[in-house]
Amino acid sequence: MATASRVEGNWQTAKKTIRERNKFMFNNPLLSDVEFLPRGATDAKGVRRMNEATIPAHKYVLAIGSPVFFAMFYGELAETTDIIELPDCDSESLLELLRYLYCDEVELTGSNVMQVLYLANKYVVSSLAAECNDFLHSNLCPENVFAVLPSAVKFEDKILANKCWEIIDHEGNQAVKSEPFKCIDKALLVSVLERSTINCPEVHLFEAMMDWASNECKRRGCSDTGKEKRNILGEEVLYLCRFPLMAHDEFAKTVLDADVLNRKEVVQMFKYFAKISDDSLCFSTAARVEKSLFIRRFERYETFSTWKYVRKLKDFIGFSVDQPVKVRGVTLFGSEGGTYKVKFCFKKTSSTTNVFYKNVSFVSLLMEEEGYYGYDVMFDKPIRLSANKEYTVEALIEGPPSWRGLEGNCTQQCEGVTFTFLNENSPNGTSASMGQFPRIIFYKTVFRD
Repeated sequence: MATASRVEGNWQTAKKTIRERNKFMFNNPLLSDVEFLPRGATDAKGVRRMNEATIPAHKYVLAIGSPVFFAMFYGELAETTDIIELPDCDSESLLELLRYLYCDEVELTGSNVMQVLYLANKYVVSSLAAECNDFLHSNLCPENVFAVLPSAVKFEDKILANKCWEIIDHEGNQAVKSEPFKCIDKALLVSVLERSTINCPEVHLFEAMMDWASNECKRRGCSDTGKEKRNILGEEVLYLCRFPLMAHDEFAKTVLDADVLNRKEVVQMFKYFAKISDDSLCFSTAARVEKSLFIRRFERYETFSTWKYVRKLKDFIGFSVDQPVKVRGVTLFGSEGGTYKVKFCFKKTSSTTNVFYKNVSFVSLLMEEEGYYGYDVMFDKPIRLSANKEYTVEALIEGPPSWRGLEGNCTQQCEGVTFTFLNENSPNGTSASMGQFPRIIFYKTVFRD
């Protein structure tokens, strides 16, 4: 048992609130009646390591914050030992759990949040679990998504898991190059390779798969060769890589050097690249792409209306969607042979911060399927929109008079997705019923907010 540390007399009088007094007792052996021995404090045989300190705590404080601790210390099968080993957590994460129980505070970081979330769920500290989830939702990125996803699945957090998959789909090229990807389990690797919506060149998916296999070779203590990697992956996983989507030179430089395909498979691929028919091809040729969809705002278009652009008068349109989508870009009207300078932005209506901004020149082309002249302003990457939130697309255009749209509707549908446009006039005259922005280019998503 930890011994009480030396403290000045009457220390309680300096702590005016129960919160201050509890905070003073955090990680303090004074009056402690239980100690924790976290992972790393013992060796493989369970013997305590030299100079490894235990973490002191107070049963009463823990019990009033966690039903699990209450049962552990005051239940019918209460612990009889005063030193409790916790091989499933490290000292940093355990201290954050205790900090929260003592102080209602937690210091989350990218390196400790998943372990703290694990402890919060293990000891049924729901409010701490909620804080961890809020942190994850705010800080989730391609570099850590594969560290977060397994825990989101384990704890059945569907919202967080969906957000992880959304990032993997949109920013897969970065995500599969991250260090956590090398350590995912085989089932998750299969899920990634099976996806037809992941935004990642096939050659990079293959390289990531090889990095995963190399890490697995190291973990198993076997040689890092093409043969061992193939054995570890198995044909059922190796065949999920869509080699026909690669360029001929990518296949030759990257896949052949990896030495994971047999002679028959290599011959099949070279026949495929040479466009020699081979019905025995064992690799999928299905593209990993999302179907572009279009919201068309107007029933008809006019060119003779001479829609003009007066300096510093903007065209804009506000809208919302009834389910999450990913917007890829917006079409603007032009004219035959016309060149336009455009300051374009896309933002949440309630925010002054632009989600996307572009200041560039465009040459208007005939949009053959639409029957008018125009040009597409494409975002650098798809922008995820939430359901029932208002967004605004805005353009300050300089150039000759253009086509315009007429007979627009406030609501438009495409493959089950409803866009609702706000019927207000922009400074240059665009509204839900007429003017600019004939199309919004978007992808559907299966994920819900």
